[in-house]
Amino acid sequence: MSVLVTSKLGSLKRPVPLTQRKLSGEPYVRFADVETQITEVIQSPIGEWPRIIFRDTRRWKTQTLVYLARQSIAQEQVFGQLLSEILRRASKVLGHLDKVFDPTTLELIDAELAKTLAALIVIEIPTRTSEYLEIDFKGKVKQLAHTVTAAYKAHPAPNQILISSKHGDRPDPLEAIPSDDTPYSLLAAKTDRGLIRRLLKAVTDDRHRKAFILRKMRDWPMYDEDSTVPSVLRHFGLRPEQRRTVQYWIERAEKQMREAYGEEQ
Repeated sequence: MSVLVTSKLGSLKRPVPLTQRKLSGEPYVRFADVETQITEVIQSPIGEWPRIIFRDTRRWKTQTLVYLARQSIAQEQVFGQLLSEILRRASKVLGHLDKVFDPTTLELIDAELAKTLAALIVIEIPTRTSEYLEIDFKGKVKQLAHTVTAAYKAHPAPNQILISSKHGDRPDPLEAIPSDDTPYSLLAAKTDRGLIRRLLKAVTDDRHRKAFILRKMRDWPMYDEDSTVPSVLRHFGLRPEQRRTVQYWIERAEKQMREAYGEEQ
């Protein structure tokens, strides 16, 4: 009987081993439960993987999904579904940051983290960072988030967005609806944060997204002679005569968000 079992197990497809090593020289190894889950799924054709996974999403380790996403890159629809679930879980890891950063800054951090994770998942030559996602996804996401958030340490805390600005007596633009004839009334409404997230993520260039948020949603001045006053140009390290460049970025962001909003209807 044991011979038959060994023969049957030998015919199973197996996960591709990890290639990287710890600083101690020991090879990277996935946890046994992740290896078991991967082995279970890869016995079926790639086109069947979403059906298997999304039948009971909570059952599957994120490390398992990372491996499956990497193996399905050539099949865009399957890869897209798996990547979307991975990024959704990564966003949840950022939950504790809502007490540190205001909502729009958190959106920027989330978008940058998503871009970093996607690049690590599709990377052609594995690195220790990329492969560690298959060992401790949550831990690695926290490390990556720490790196991303370092650039935003100087950003105001929640409910203090305009405290150092000359416009400090105005409410946070995210907490009030501007005039109905502006496209920003949609973004400023608190009733659908999911829509805000989708529209901001529709802006493909991070600089354009940041410029739009700072100028249109936070009401930062384009430039101010007072270096203690937050301004859009100073944020990007640009000179006053380069304001047309930032204005172009904002217009591009507006265009992409309007197009994305049209698709929502």
